[in-house]
Amino acid sequence: MSDLTSLTNIGKELERKLKAVGIDTAEKLIETGSKGAFFKLKETYPNVCLVHLYTLEGAISNTEYNALSEDKKKELKKFSDSLRGNQNKGEITMKNDILFKEDNFIFSYRVAGLLIQNNKILLQKPKGDDYSLIGGHVSRFEVSEDTLKREFMEEIHAEIAVDSLFAVGETFWRWGKTPCHQIGLYYKVHLIGNDIPLEGSFWGMEGHDDRRYDMKYCWVSLDELRNGVKMYPLELVPYILNDKNEVVHFVSRQI
Repeated sequence: MSDLTSLTNIGKELERKLKAVGIDTAEKLIETGSKGAFFKLKETYPNVCLVHLYTLEGAISNTEYNALSEDKKKELKKFSDSLRGNQNKGEITMKNDILFKEDNFIFSYRVAGLLIQNNKILLQKPKGDDYSLIGGHVSRFEVSEDTLKREFMEEIHAEIAVDSLFAVGETFWRWGKTPCHQIGLYYKVHLIGNDIPLEGSFWGMEGHDDRRYDMKYCWVSLDELRNGVKMYPLELVPYILNDKNEVVHFVSRQI
C-alpha cells in the first residue's frame, strides 16, 4: 500500500483530512475516485472547496491540479455546485463576500497575509500586473482571521496560523474603470507544514465574482522590495521593511 503523499498534489494537511474520513492509502483514494473522496471530505469539512476537488482529481490522474483540462474543470465544478444545496447554511462562498458594487462605486472589505520566511515574502502576481499580498474578501459574519486561513487554503492549498494584526489600510483605487474604496486588514502569518514550495514560484487559484482562475505565486526577497520591485499597496512596503512590531495605519490614494 502506498502513502497518500506519494500522489501528485497531496500534502500533509490534505492527507490528514483524507485519513480522517477513512481514505488512508493512495490505492483507496484511486478506488474511491475524486468525486467520492470530495463528497466524504465535504461531510466532515464543509469549507473544503473546488480547489480540493481539482487537487484530488489531479492526484488520481497524476496531473498538477491547475493543469487539468477546461472540460474536466467544468465537469468537476458542476459536481461541486450540485453539493451546495446539501451543505449547512453556514457554508461560505464568494457570493457572501462583503463587496458592494454600483455603477460608479465599489466598496471592498479585504484581508491579506504577510508570510515571510528566510528573508522572502510570498506574493501573488496577476498576469500583466504588479505583486500584491495574498488574501481575499471577508464574507458576511466571518471573522477576518478565519477569512485569511480560508483564502490561503483555497488559493494555494496551504494551512497557516495567524500571528498578529500588522496594519489597517484605507485604499482608494480603480477596479477596472470603477472607483473603489477598500478597507484592508493585514496580518502576520506563518505556515503550518510544508505543503507549498518554499522558494521560486508556483501556481495556485484566485477567485472573483464566483469564478476562479490560475494565479502565479512568488517568493520575493525583501531586498528586491527595497530595490524598487512594486508591491501594492505601495504605502505598506516601508512598514514591512522596517517592522517595529506595532499595528500601523496607512492611506493609499491611487485615484
